[in-house]
Amino acid sequence: MKPFVPIRSTPLFFAVVALGLVLSGTPGTAQVVRLDEGSFEIFRDGELVGSESFTVRRVGLGRTASIVLQGRTVLDGIEIESILETTTEWVPLEYQQTRSGADASTIELTAQRQRYTAVTTNARGEGEREFRAGRTTVILDAEVAFLYNAVAARPAADVLTALHPALDRQLRLTLENLGPEAYAFGARTLTVRRLRLEGTEDLRELLVDDQNRVLLVSIPARRWVARRTPE
Repeated sequence: MKPFVPIRSTPLFFAVVALGLVLSGTPGTAQVVRLDEGSFEIFRDGELVGSESFTVRRVGLGRTASIVLQGRTVLDGIEIESILETTTEWVPLEYQQTRSGADASTIELTAQRQRYTAVTTNARGEGEREFRAGRTTVILDAEVAFLYNAVAARPAADVLTALHPALDRQLRLTLENLGPEAYAFGARTLTVRRLRLEGTEDLRELLVDDQNRVLLVSIPARRWVARRTPE
């Protein structure tokens, strides 16, 4: 994965720097625990159109610890580099994303009490949008699968406020556990649970294993499916 470079020196920037120093062997910076790591294949209308690789790590100790989710998505010739920092309870703190290609852009979203501010920069200039936090807030993107780890980690929530800074949208989604089912994952058959996220005109489904790892994300209206590849 190519290094992600935030466009400003935010707290998330320093968390990523600390993460890089620890992984490179520099002592005394912070403690890093890998929570998950993997990849997805992305399909549209049943055709393979992209891939995604990601890591989820806990950085730091005690009350100052945070969770950092970082990934790179390649889809239809576009590269999307995304990084999300949350509290250890998965409350979003900061989100940054860069997109390359014909419609190159950067997004920086930061938390400020009960609201989030997103700054988007592209060829047309810079724009700002404010979002209101909900009781349970998650950051999502229609084309980035690993962000749904934050949904899988909060199964007790019944209503989510989903912020889509890339689409300039805020959604209210109900979260329903549809129960267990069998799922073929490589050479194994796993018992997973199916989670459904549903809004007025929005439906998404996840398959999640007993370790809260997201194995599949489906958005029927977009005919889009991300399927985790077996290790």
